[in-house]
Amino acid sequence: TELERRIPTAMSIALGFVLVASAETALALRPAPGSAPSFYSQTNGIHAQAWQRRGNATPVDYGQTIGNWGHAWWQWVSNFPAADDPILQDGNVDCFAGQSGKVWYLAGTFGGTAVRSCSIKKGKAIFFPLLNGIYWTPLDPAIPEDCTDEANCRAGVGANMDALTSWTCTVDGTPCVWFTQAVRAQSDARPFNIPPGSSFTAFGYAPGVRQISVADGTWVMLDPLPRGTHEIHFTATTSGGFSLD
Repeated sequence: TELERRIPTAMSIALGFVLVASAETALALRPAPGSAPSFYSQTNGIHAQAWQRRGNATPVDYGQTIGNWGHAWWQWVSNFPAADDPILQDGNVDCFAGQSGKVWYLAGTFGGTAVRSCSIKKGKAIFFPLLNGIYWTPLDPAIPEDCTDEANCRAGVGANMDALTSWTCTVDGTPCVWFTQAVRAQSDARPFNIPPGSSFTAFGYAPGVRQISVADGTWVMLDPLPRGTHEIHFTATTSGGFSLD
């Protein structure tokens, strides 16, 4: 499928993540028992269109839109050398690597299942995609890549992300919607840097800065979790038959 062909820049996620908060933090707010939103469907991520937004007019959280956090997530991933790419890791991992600020990222996979464990610093929000992608204009106009201009990038990555048909997301067995919203969002058009030696170069993309790129996806932003051990688990399935668990 198109999604599978572009696997470096369109990611379906399935992940079990065990986190240990390294210091005490405030509890995230939850609905009262029995009051989960009636529009939520744990097995149909497209169902709740009211909160699964597309476009760059998306909610602002921790200082920028969810869509732009999604773009920052891709730049975080691209900055790792291929051997240390968090998307390719399993088992005990270093969740401090490449992180800064008040929001820390979790990675998914390029396919298959990963079970990871790590520690996260006190007071850090946690941001991750259920399904995500990024399209960019060519480094060299003579060598076509993903798209030709901003509108073309938005249309292409948007159509790719429209393939999401179902997903699940839980924190310690509780649906993520009790903690936060899953938001479908595109980023602003921004430059995107592919450093030498990153996983993107291993997939055949030349290193360098693409002047226009647009990230899209369905994203989760969790407020800081309380001190202790937690398990985050999420899956996604697309209409093209690409699914992970």
